[in-house]
Amino acid sequence: MKILLGNIVQFMKYLLKYEEEKTGVLIGQRKDDVIYTKIAMPVENILKSKVEFLANPYDMIVAHLLAENYGLNVVSLYHTHPYGSPIPSLKDIEGMKLWPIPWIIISKIGIKGWILKDSFPEEIVLA
Repeated sequence: MKILLGNIVQFMKYLLKYEEEKTGVLIGQRKDDVIYTKIAMPVENILKSKVEFLANPYDMIVAHLLAENYGLNVVSLYHTHPYGSPIPSLKDIEGMKLWPIPWIIISKIGIKGWILKDSFPEEIVLA
């Protein structure tokens, strides 16, 4: 699987200026094993934490409605690790079980994409 981010990468790097974890979704479409992203939609982290996030449920509903309005889908979830590496935490892995779409983790070390395979995170290609 591959996710084409294009200019969204610049937006993701910008999120690292914040001390608390930032989160959101990518909206686009999937064709075969390639995800084409069109929109990065921020979602409020209601925990306001430096080390974990909980996406505002209302924002998530709005994201799905926005995607549907444009004939697209929510294709990925992203969040930052402002003080860590771009590798899923145990809490992230639990979240990936609930939201079985690709997850992108943004850190000062880099940006990596992950998908859960047999209960283990597997890195996916970002381009």
